[in-house]
Amino acid sequence: MKLLAPFVVLLVAIGVRALTLGAPLYEAHHIRQSDTATMARNMVRHGLDPFHPRLDWTGPEAQPVESEFPVYALAVAASWRLLPAPSVPVARAWTLLGMAVLIWAVGALAARLGDEWDRAPAMLLVSFAPLSLVFGRAVMPDVWALALGWAGLAALARTTGEEDQASADTRWALTGAALLALAALAKLPMLVLWPPALLLVWRAGATRRPLRVGALLAAVLPVAVWSAHAASLADASGFSLGVGFESGKWTTPAVLLDPLTWRAYAGVLGSEAILVIGAVTVGWALVRARQDRSLDPVWLGLLTFGGLALVAAPAVRAHDYYFLPLVAWASLAAGRGLRHALDRRVGVALVAVSLLLSAWSGALATRRLLRQDEVPRLQGEALADAVGRDRAVLVCDPFVPSILWAADRRGFKTQAFDPDEIDGYAARGVTDLWLTAACNGGLDPDLIESLERDHEVTASGEWAWHVRLRGVTPGGGR
Repeated sequence: MKLLAPFVVLLVAIGVRALTLGAPLYEAHHIRQSDTATMARNMVRHGLDPFHPRLDWTGPEAQPVESEFPVYALAVAASWRLLPAPSVPVARAWTLLGMAVLIWAVGALAARLGDEWDRAPAMLLVSFAPLSLVFGRAVMPDVWALALGWAGLAALARTTGEEDQASADTRWALTGAALLALAALAKLPMLVLWPPALLLVWRAGATRRPLRVGALLAAVLPVAVWSAHAASLADASGFSLGVGFESGKWTTPAVLLDPLTWRAYAGVLGSEAILVIGAVTVGWALVRARQDRSLDPVWLGLLTFGGLALVAAPAVRAHDYYFLPLVAWASLAAGRGLRHALDRRVGVALVAVSLLLSAWSGALATRRLLRQDEVPRLQGEALADAVGRDRAVLVCDPFVPSILWAADRRGFKTQAFDPDEIDGYAARGVTDLWLTAACNGGLDPDLIESLERDHEVTASGEWAWHVRLRGVTPGGGR
């Protein structure tokens, strides 16, 4: 049973996610998904060049943009080159593969920290928490970053520190360090895995400890090199996906003192991340933490995530998928806590009640996260009908990446349009404007009238105005 149960959990987890592989991108965080899909589409068209990632809102020529290393987009693009056209289900299938790796790696790490009976229970929460259900098949790099990171941790946990295992320990340490480096390249916040990783290699024993620790520290070097390269792309093009130190994701006292920050954290934890069942089982494991020190790397991992939530509160508050590392760490503790709880009658009752509550709240959260936002897709289809491929468009809307993905057009993005900037955009190749009802928080009729005096303005559907700039030719500017 202890060998069969993990496979059952994994197969069910894969099957549940496979049901929605064909869903369009316009669900939770469709901007992030559209940016990732667009990056892959541009690799198909410009060549599989991961060192100069491009997006459709960086100008008519899709200039390179500052981003994390596009491991996931590169894999998706390589697959799409074999197909007649980009396929969202294929991109989702890549994420599903990464999710399977993550689930199995969490189980493998649980077995190394405890025994084989810990494997299946540890895989449960990471398999079925709403966050992992939804983003475990989303077109985003986060799941593969997690999968690489936890595979690296599982590899490091196999080091023993025994003299007769020195060669094997070296191989596992180098493998783990390389996987962690790839994880942080794919998603910079994965650097929070280094403290628990160091604890894992330190606890393994003194034999070749300096080599293991050195390999782990050296793994930060390629991350630093890529970050410097990505910053140079931002300096050259002026475009960034918000991964640098000037991204605005860092905490200020005002953010930490804002009750909305803590309300958002509590909401994600209770309804999307660990749920009631996770809180109960993690709490049960925490009560026994003094007697059971095998989970010390897990508690350190949870603490480092807490540090990330404090240091980068604006980003964590706005992006619930930033809680995915917490789900993985909590799964390890929850699995151990579940085993302890089921040993007592009161624990069985508590687990049963919390499981029912979690099923109810988790189903509601999953349904909400999967809900499709049709407006950006319809905007994109209307834009594609109105603007030819040889033209560049400035789109004013909160969801520009999603609109451009659906339209398969290039240009620039803004949420606040100023007519005084038209000449500047025209000089950069813009031939058309697409101003939605959400532009500037709601378009001013006087603005439309002023544009009509100098340009050709037409209404496109119920949501947008299309402005064709006079005196501007595609590729020629003014």
